[in-house]
Amino acid sequence: MKKLIILISVLGLFGAYESVMAENWKLIGEHSAAKYWYDTDSVQKVDGRIFRVWQKTANTKRRKYEMAKQLNATPATGSDDEKLMRANLDSDYTKEQLEISYLNMVYRYLKIIFCDKSGKELYRMDERTKSWTTRGKWRDIEEGTALAVIYEKICP
Repeated sequence: MKKLIILISVLGLFGAYESVMAENWKLIGEHSAAKYWYDTDSVQKVDGRIFRVWQKTANTKRRKYEMAKQLNATPATGSDDEKLMRANLDSDYTKEQLEISYLNMVYRYLKIIFCDKSGKELYRMDERTKSWTTRGKWRDIEEGTALAVIYEKICP
């Protein structure tokens, strides 16, 4: 029993590490739909061509209203996009862990954490989320986006 308690405590520490690690959010852009930051302390070079970084996105009331309108106008399907929109409506901001390949100017999501105003985690999508079929899928970084700004700041 004592070993089980120690094991649970150690695992809890590893899980808590991610949420208590130092965060240094730098605002990189905003518009009528959202504000975007990236954590300068989280930038890691994974290999010779890939960087890992955390981005934070706070949707405005206008964007939430648009999402609610879109959800109400279409029948429920259970798709990943629908789940993401519903989680966004419930949260105040998201933190997304991304990998960026500087050779191909592409990115992919590794984790998305939906949080309330106090920072409490409401919902998480990661490698354990079986229904998240787009996780790890590489996508192009479009010019003029928050990701393009992050790309310019962290990639050589």
